[in-house]
Amino acid sequence: MRLRHLSFLVAFLAAPAAAQTPAGITVSGVVRDGLSRAPLAGATVQLVSATDALGGTRSVVSDSIGGFTFSGVADGRYTLGFLHPMLDSLGIEPPQRAVQVERGRPVRLDVASPSAAQIRAELCGPATADSGAVVMGVVRGAGDGAPVAGASVAGVWSELTLGRGGMVPTTKRIVATTAADGLFALCNVPRGGLMAVGASRGADSTDMIDLEVPADGFLHRALYVGAARADAAVAATAAPSDSAAPARARRTGEGTLRGTVVATAGGRPLEGALVSIAGSAQTRTDATGAWTLANVPYGTRLLEVRAVGFFPERRPVDVVQGGAPLRLSLQTMQAVLDAVKVTARYSEGLAGFEDRRRSGPGRYFTAADISKRLVIQTSDLFKNMSGVRLEGDSILMRGPFGDCTPGFFIDGHYFDTLDRLEIDNFARPDRVRGIEIYTDASAPAQFRRLPGAAGGDAAPCGSIVIWTR
Repeated sequence: MRLRHLSFLVAFLAAPAAAQTPAGITVSGVVRDGLSRAPLAGATVQLVSATDALGGTRSVVSDSIGGFTFSGVADGRYTLGFLHPMLDSLGIEPPQRAVQVERGRPVRLDVASPSAAQIRAELCGPATADSGAVVMGVVRGAGDGAPVAGASVAGVWSELTLGRGGMVPTTKRIVATTAADGLFALCNVPRGGLMAVGASRGADSTDMIDLEVPADGFLHRALYVGAARADAAVAATAAPSDSAAPARARRTGEGTLRGTVVATAGGRPLEGALVSIAGSAQTRTDATGAWTLANVPYGTRLLEVRAVGFFPERRPVDVVQGGAPLRLSLQTMQAVLDAVKVTARYSEGLAGFEDRRRSGPGRYFTAADISKRLVIQTSDLFKNMSGVRLEGDSILMRGPFGDCTPGFFIDGHYFDTLDRLEIDNFARPDRVRGIEIYTDASAPAQFRRLPGAAGGDAAPCGSIVIWTR
């Protein structure tokens, strides 16, 4: 799996003769990103003379629209190429092109990095270039940024397969090993869906992070591996108000992560938001929305941000030396639900709930069932449900290996975890029109808990599906 021998796409166009300026002959063009097809700003473009070995190299930086110009170029043979951090992240050698300047005519030359289709074909072979997506990148050490050879990169996703009983949801897994330069490729994974990806080498690893594979079939993501150690003492000092779950060892390390949390609408700072690395350190924002997480493991980790009344944020972050501060913005739950209901109810609707209730393997509660319970908050519905229980602010389900955290679907939108306060913020009991509860094995494909969710919990768990009016 190498990209060093790609045939780079470089368009060559000789412009018609034009009146000479005092600057002399020009060589100009545009640098483009072959993946996005957009102009590439900030590329270092080099023009090297093929005959003048001493002092025959000139460099310019492409402008905001990818343009570059060399003025005063004498007749002769040259090599044109460009450098950009994007090429390094893809493991691509700088593209080069021979240029001939003669008879005082300006030259127009547009250059571009390889397209997604070219990279897929090179990585996965021409016979399978269009049969699926490819997730590629470089695994690096979080401490020094050096490429890591021999690292194992795993991708996990759910899909439907045809079995004796019909369509059966199954979990698929693919593993690749990084090359000497840290490059990896996961070939023929599903397009346009979610998958969990993680890397490890020896004692160094990443968290399993959720990635959205685009419909065009190409995704690039660098992964940083780092060491994490279990520190039971950290759990004993955690603020009891942050979690009612039993104390457990947390992962610690030498990294520091900092940033701010603001509201998406208006940009006001959010004080008291809970910021945490899954299974590791946690803190709350101050009056300015600022936060700092210390003693977190280096590497690609899963950051969680929660604030009362706001949609929780869960995103992968790279904890590395000298990392820049993060700015996180949260949307209100109502704003998210308003957008979700437009699509979710169109495709799902009350008919879908009723069809599953008549023949599905889960447990179902209609609006009439809920009204009979005379509860004040929606989360109170789970106090006396078989197989579901409230522990402090946490909602747990009984799994095959003990209690575990289920996945949640609110009006068709997936959440890795929700606590009772967040559920109560989503809807009052009188606005809940149906609840579906599934074990991991019984959940329909559209309501299966995503692989790698909730910090990579090993124990299978189920799903709780809530529909609102």
